Amino acid sequence: MGFGDHESVTELDSHANMPVIGRNATRIQQTGLHAEVHGFSKDLPSIQKVPISDFVMAYDDPYSLNTYPLVCKNALDPWRTT
Repeated sequence: MGFGDHESVTELDSHANMPVIGRNATRIQQTGLHAEVHGFSKDLPSIQKVPISDFVMAYDDPYSLNTYPLVCKNALDPWRTT
């Protein structure tokens, strides 16, 4: 899915302590919980009240040519920050 001149992708960050969902995932449930998010540098401002939700996204397997739904529970949803 593209947004303007940019393609939206989802990648795995093995150093993160919590998943963060991009615009290409579909929210399937809101948990009603929020988190205050801090960067690795103290010079960065925190982001207040980031919603935590459950999502689903499609994975296209390049070998089998099958598409699989991947469910991600309790992920940060920065696109809907209040």
